[in-house]
Amino acid sequence: GSGNYLTVEEALVRSLNTIPVRILKESLGTSNGFKYANERFHLNLAEKDKDLSPLAVGGTNTGVTTLEMAAAFATFGNGGRYFEPYSYYTVTDRHGNVLLDRRNTQPEQAIKDERAQSMLGMLTKAVTQSNGTGYGSKISRFQTFAKTGTTSDNNDKWYCGGTPHYVTAVWYG
Repeated sequence: GSGNYLTVEEALVRSLNTIPVRILKESLGTSNGFKYANERFHLNLAEKDKDLSPLAVGGTNTGVTTLEMAAAFATFGNGGRYFEPYSYYTVTDRHGNVLLDRRNTQPEQAIKDERAQSMLGMLTKAVTQSNGTGYGSKISRFQTFAKTGTTSDNNDKWYCGGTPHYVTAVWYG
């Protein structure tokens, strides 16, 4: 080798996609990555997404919704806990009878808290470091974390990020 090394953190901050591809290929494996994405983060990937590009850099064949991405990213700020996304806490009929009640929804531990904290730190640097792809999107007085993504030929662009209180995912293309 040339002696030039790059940390995973620096690769994430700068969106150097060859690094996640190598990690997936050499350490995790596409079968484990596919299972992890679907079971832990509920991304609902199709079987044809069990490949390096869809899993490592997000070039899925069937697509991921912004709601799925926001829920997945929220786990990093929630101590590794995944909360099923929903639009309403409660729904009542005109007589006050509760038709839908999600006020006591319990999260599932998708990843260990330490891993969530580590990822949160890296995603924060993607916003705060001048070479980060999310640089400039920091919200003053709040810890802000984010990751951007762009597909080949700029057909799709993503921004997923948040603060300790809110997470959003934006796609256009």
